Amino acid sequence: MGNAGSPPLPDVRARIGDAYRRLRACDLCPRRCSADRVRGREGRCGVGLRARVASAGPHFGEERPLVGAGGSGTVFLGGCNLGCAFCQNHDIAHHPVGPERSPAALAELFLALQSAGCANVNWVTPTHVLPQLLAGAARARRRGLRIPIVYNTSAYDAV
Repeated sequence: MGNAGSPPLPDVRARIGDAYRRLRACDLCPRRCSADRVRGREGRCGVGLRARVASAGPHFGEERPLVGAGGSGTVFLGGCNLGCAFCQNHDIAHHPVGPERSPAALAELFLALQSAGCANVNWVTPTHVLPQLLAGAARARRRGLRIPIVYNTSAYDAV
């Protein structure tokens, strides 16, 4: 339900479908590399169809409101659309590492972070794998994920 005078929000499945369609000629970020990531081609970010998770777990180095008692459930994603010369995560951003994860595997990961007592699920540099993360989050929500999701962007995003 939207605000008075605004159209209702599309359902989650439709949003996820729209996001995945954008991977056919990838335009998720301002680089608009046009890689057909659905067919396995890697985008400028170095990632194809599946998200890569370099590491995940409770992280206490975030801003105090995000950490809570159990830490921020930080999911460091492999690859990046920005390519900063002085990147603090250069080893995972410029050379995507970590296993590829299906939406079902991402859902399991998000639920595990909640079970570990994390205050949130914190996606670090998520823009290039947004469709995959949305699909994983929707699955996790259906299975009981109740903690907030933090969209920890590289700040190079497209509307």
